[in-house]
Amino acid sequence: MSQLYCTWSHRSSFSNSLRSEFGDLDYFISDLLSKARERLLVVAPYLSMLGMSRLQGPMATAAENGAWIRLVTCELRDSDSWNFKSVQKLVAGPEGMIIRNRLRVLCPATDALTFIHAKLIIADHIRGYLGSANLSGGGLDRNFEVGVALSADQAGALERLV
Repeated sequence: MSQLYCTWSHRSSFSNSLRSEFGDLDYFISDLLSKARERLLVVAPYLSMLGMSRLQGPMATAAENGAWIRLVTCELRDSDSWNFKSVQKLVAGPEGMIIRNRLRVLCPATDALTFIHAKLIIADHIRGYLGSANLSGGGLDRNFEVGVALSADQAGALERLV
């Protein structure tokens, strides 16, 4: 059975019985990112500088541990776009330099833009997250976002799909 997660700010307002059925989404995503050792696939249509700043440490840990990071997003051709600026934030500073050496940013072909709405993280082909949260400040903090932990079979199937 898959574990359910939601943003901590909303989870804290649940009744005790309902709260026990959900884990903290931001903790789960950070943990998933930081424990990758071989490969980290991150698919998110919307990024923000705040979101990338919050996830820079866990992604740097994955890179230090040997993981190759593939970030699939869109709207990177315009240097004024949020996604472009957010990727620049991710690779800035000492932790960013660690990530930069192990990072490949991929954009889908124009006809595949409908696919990119998925929010997905796969670590080492066997652990993963699928949910509604963009890797943005709103997605990690303010919005009511939910997601599920993926089984190894589900993670592998979604990785092959991407």
